[in-house]
Amino acid sequence: MNLLTLKNLIYSLSKGEKKSFSLLAGMQEGDKKYLKLYEYLLMSKDIDVESLEKSYTKNGLESARKHLYYNLMKALRQAENDKNIENRLINDLKDTQILHRKGFVKESFEYLDKIKQTALSNELYPCFLMAARLELQYLTRLQLAGLDEFELIKKQRKIEEILEHEMQVHRHSSLHEIILIRYWRKGTVNSLQEKTKLNDLLLEEYNILNNRNYRSFESQKLHLNFQSAYFMMIGDNEGSLKIFYELDSLFQRNTHLWTDSPTYYIFLLDGILTDLCAMERFDEMPFFVNQLKNISSDSQDLNWQIELLTLHHQLTISNHKDQFENAAKFLEVQKEFIEKLTTNTPFNSQAQLCLTIAITHFWQQEYKQTLRFLNFILNNYRNTFSYQIYVQSRFLFLITQYELANFDYLRYEIRSFERKLKADKQESFLENLLLDILKKLIQNQKNTSKIFENFQEKLKDLDASSDQQRILKVLQIEHWFKIKNANFALVDRICQT
Repeated sequence: MNLLTLKNLIYSLSKGEKKSFSLLAGMQEGDKKYLKLYEYLLMSKDIDVESLEKSYTKNGLESARKHLYYNLMKALRQAENDKNIENRLINDLKDTQILHRKGFVKESFEYLDKIKQTALSNELYPCFLMAARLELQYLTRLQLAGLDEFELIKKQRKIEEILEHEMQVHRHSSLHEIILIRYWRKGTVNSLQEKTKLNDLLLEEYNILNNRNYRSFESQKLHLNFQSAYFMMIGDNEGSLKIFYELDSLFQRNTHLWTDSPTYYIFLLDGILTDLCAMERFDEMPFFVNQLKNISSDSQDLNWQIELLTLHHQLTISNHKDQFENAAKFLEVQKEFIEKLTTNTPFNSQAQLCLTIAITHFWQQEYKQTLRFLNFILNNYRNTFSYQIYVQSRFLFLITQYELANFDYLRYEIRSFERKLKADKQESFLENLLLDILKKLIQNQKNTSKIFENFQEKLKDLDASSDQQRILKVLQIEHWFKIKNANFALVDRICQT
C-alpha cells in the first residue's frame, strides 16, 4: 500500500478505530517510528516524499510504511473481531485448532459441533463447511474411531448438500451481477436482440430455481434482486416496486440472520431509494427511509452511516418535489449534526451527502454555500469516492459559475474538465452535450431559446444508459434548462416591447 492510499485509510478511521490503534501501539515495545509517519499522514494535507525520506535513515521510510500498515490492519481486525456471529465462528475455529493441537481432543470436537449448529441456524454455510471438513480431518487422524460407515456417509453427504447449495448461490449471484452491469451501463432494453439476451438470463435463473435443493435466505434474496433488476431493465416500474416491498418483507421475516451485521440491508435500502428516485416514485420513498432509520446497530460507524443515508434521501425527496424551502429549513436544524456526519463517515458517503446539500443550496440560489460544499468534494477527490459523484459535482460547479456570471473563469473550468474527461477516457454523449451547451450559452446570451430547443432535441438521441440518465436526474438539469429558457424568453419579450 503506497503512502497516498495509506493516508486515505487513516482518514477513513473512526474515533473508535483510532483509539484501538493507539491502544495497540501503546502495548508494543521497541522502536515505534511508524507512529511518526502516522502523525504526519494524519496532519499533512499533501505528502512531501523527499522531506519524509530525509527525516528517516536509509530504507527507514519504507520500513515505517510497512509497520504502520501492518499495525493499522491489526487494530482494525481486533476492532471487528466480536462484532458479528461470522467473526466469532472464525475465531472459534482457530480456538478449536489450538485445542486439538494441545491434545484437548474431546473439547475440540465439542467446539466443532457447536460451530456447525450455529453456522447452520444462521445460514453461514462457508463456516459450516470449514468446521465439517476440519472435523473429518481430525476423525481421520484418529482412524475414524467411534464412527461407523453410515455416520461417515451422512457427514459427507451433508457437506455435499451444502457445497451444492453454495454452487447454486454462486451461479445465481453471477447472473445477478451480469444483469446489474447491463442495467447500469445500458439502461432499459429496446432492441429485439437485447431482449433476447435478457430472456436468456431469465431462462438460466429459472433453471437454477428449479434445481435448487435448499431454499435459504440468501437464495430468496438473490431471486428477488434478480427479478428487480429484470423489471427495471424492461421498464416495468410497477413490477420493480412490488419486488422492493417483497425484499423488505423478506429481511423483516429474517432479522435474526442480519441483525448483528446489517450492512447489506442498509445498502439494499439505499439502492431501493436510489432506484425509486430514478423512477420518480417520490411518494413511495418515505416508507423505505423509515425502514432505514429504524435499523439499530452496535457499531457507531454503521449508525453514522444510517443517519447520513437517511438525511441524504430525505433531502433528495424534498429537492425533487420542489420543496426547497423545507429542505433549507431542515438543513438549518441539522447543521451541527451534518458537521459530525462529514467527519465520522467514509468519504464516498460524505461526498454524496455534500452533493445533495449543494443541490439544495443551489435551488435556493445560495450559490456561496453551494460552492462551499462542492469545493469540499472537488478539493478532496483523489479516487477516494465514486467517479460519478465527481462528474455530477463538477457539472453543478460549472452551472453555479454560470449563474454567478463568472464567464471567464467558467471557460477555463470547462477546458479543464474536458481535459480531465479525455485523460480518464470518460467522455460520453451527455458530458459532451452539456459542455457544448454551456459554451454556447457563454458565447450567445441573447439567442438562448434556440440553444435550449437544440438541447431538448439532442436529448432525444441520449441512450437509455442509467449512468447518463442519473446525472440528468440527480442534478435536475432539464428542470434548470426549462427555468433558464423561461426566464430568457420573458426578458426577450420585455426588451421587444
